[in-house]
Amino acid sequence: KPGGNQILIIAGSYTSKTTSQLEPIIKNRLAEPIEISISQLLDNDDFSLYMDKLIADLNKALQNRKNVLLFTSRKLVKTRDHLNASKIISESLINLVKNITHPPDMIIAKGGITSHVIAVDALEISHAKVKGQVLPGVPVIIAGKTSKWPGMPYIIFPGNVGTPDSLLSIVQEFS
Repeated sequence: KPGGNQILIIAGSYTSKTTSQLEPIIKNRLAEPIEISISQLLDNDDFSLYMDKLIADLNKALQNRKNVLLFTSRKLVKTRDHLNASKIISESLINLVKNITHPPDMIIAKGGITSHVIAVDALEISHAKVKGQVLPGVPVIIAGKTSKWPGMPYIIFPGNVGTPDSLLSIVQEFS
């Protein structure tokens, strides 16, 4: 695409490998980082206001045609109800993507569960074409006609796949 592609990277994976892959993206300023504080997400008193702020920040960055790194805080938050916390985090990621007003040119989803919930629940991808792999174990699909953004490339990047520079090389290649 002339001028390069705008990429939205969504990272929900808590693996140390994912954390090491996010670091060069932030350090080299290849994407505007928007951190989702898990402790704020799980704070019921602040939830609605916090989500509104995240949606506004995400849309502002996308409207400005910046690459965006939307990622969950890297410190694992211990809760009594881990299953409910995971559900809140997943639903929040879905809600953020559903409320995008300026869609990017492509999305990279980092993490197995993250990739699934964004594809199925946020982007409503029920049919897609597999284009191949950008790296071993990292497939690229093209969203089908009935999805939220038909024709959008969607890269499924599992949490424990690749080297510390794998995400960096993908972002550099497609930007």
